[in-house]
Amino acid sequence: MIYVIKILQMTGISTFPANILDKAESLRYLQRARQLIPDHASTHYYLGRNYEAMGQVSKALEHYRTALELSQGKAEWASDAKERLRRLGGM
Repeated sequence: MIYVIKILQMTGISTFPANILDKAESLRYLQRARQLIPDHASTHYYLGRNYEAMGQVSKALEHYRTALELSQGKAEWASDAKERLRRLGGM
């Protein structure tokens, strides 16, 4: 879950475990990052990935949609988010 570390670094959270493997733990850190910068598109994308991995499809869809809206579909992960929305029935 290296993406969690990248988001945390971008939001200025400096105290986090070097190797986050637990989905619940990574979710906690991503939620904290979202509190600090609520309009950060990548945070929403990775929250979607995390919720999807945990089987929480409705939350995943919500965050994929928010991520695409905030990024205007231009982020490097936008095509993946669109595909995940399609696959999960959110488009």
